[in-house]
Amino acid sequence: MPGEVTARFSPCQPGGVREGDGQADDNRHCPGGPPGRIIAGKELLLMTERDVDPVIKELQRRAQNVPALQPLLPVYEKLLRMEEEVEVPSLELARPPSTAAADLETGIFLLHDVEPPILAEAMGAVWRQVSDLATAHLVEHAATLKEMREWPEVGREEWLERMRDYFHTGQVAADDETRDLWVFLLVHTWRPFLRRWAAELAPLIDDAAWKKNHCPFCGGQPDLACLGMEGERYLVCSRCDTEWRYKRLGCVFCDNNDSSTYGYYPYQEGRYRLYGCKNCSRYLKVLDRRQAGGEWVSAVERIATIEMDMSALQAGYKGS
Repeated sequence: MPGEVTARFSPCQPGGVREGDGQADDNRHCPGGPPGRIIAGKELLLMTERDVDPVIKELQRRAQNVPALQPLLPVYEKLLRMEEEVEVPSLELARPPSTAAADLETGIFLLHDVEPPILAEAMGAVWRQVSDLATAHLVEHAATLKEMREWPEVGREEWLERMRDYFHTGQVAADDETRDLWVFLLVHTWRPFLRRWAAELAPLIDDAAWKKNHCPFCGGQPDLACLGMEGERYLVCSRCDTEWRYKRLGCVFCDNNDSSTYGYYPYQEGRYRLYGCKNCSRYLKVLDRRQAGGEWVSAVERIATIEMDMSALQAGYKGS
């Protein structure tokens, strides 16, 4: 493809899982430090393969007060452990850092013209693990999921096409009956790979130069955000967990700032805010760190706030 950028894989290493980086100042991401480090009194705790146990322990603690999470907790625990065990090869872009920086300054995300780095064998194995997990817990869809499990072999070309489409657009082309299943399988197949690569290539991304509402790494949309200690807003990518600072006011998805059609509902005594926009019918979950204090872990917050997702969907809003 003309102008296409290729990517190279380095020898396989255990895949770290990024949950954020940087410090809460005007020029950097919400949190900072090497994988696994806690920035005391600041922002995020990064989750690596060694940190999954405390993440699961915190989810178990939160679930005691979140009835909707309790029956789903075993699923999320197994997903987190599965992602921990995936070995992801390093990804090296065949592009000089200066070119990547120039693209970011003009609003072009890092992987915009990269051929999807599909590792058919490794990703097929993850796909089957996710399928088996979903089949065990979604009994009513068991027959469909068992059929979908074999797509990396039986329906290989269509499976590859859908993997490519999701990589490029984050969208899934499927009928209403199976769309949610495709989304679940694609999201959790790609996530351990995208997280690892985002962490590796994070040094190429200058947060101060990025002003868009989509991820500077993979182009994904946010499904979570936090307000820093000075009220600044940071978005979290729904696909790779990259975080970036974004302007404070207005709907993230359509820029609506009309108080008659855009606002928030406080949740858990102001610890969280559920923003809803009637203009585009989208919603966003936001943690207010001025109320919550301590560290935050996006893997925990995304799952522990499932009741907010349910409330938003019941009210007619759409997620990422």
